[in-house]
Amino acid sequence: GPLVGTADGKYFEVRVVRVSEGHLDGLVLGVTTRSPLDIEAIPQTMNEVRPCWLAGFAGVFVDGLASSEKKIAWKPQGLVAG
Repeated sequence: GPLVGTADGKYFEVRVVRVSEGHLDGLVLGVTTRSPLDIEAIPQTMNEVRPCWLAGFAGVFVDGLASSEKKIAWKPQGLVAG
């Protein structure tokens, strides 16, 4: 659903309760300006939803609006539950 609004802006929180093994990429977090009602079917990957902004993988930020990627310091492959 929509992001929670506060005086400081909008945000969402994630709690890792389980992790899986054998994936090269780590957790990916993302947002889009599209309404869930406008998305006809659950996509295989989030970058199929335009526009979208994604961060994670193996230390990459994806700007779906500009169709660009850049390296970031956050590399979530090593996340653990808790």
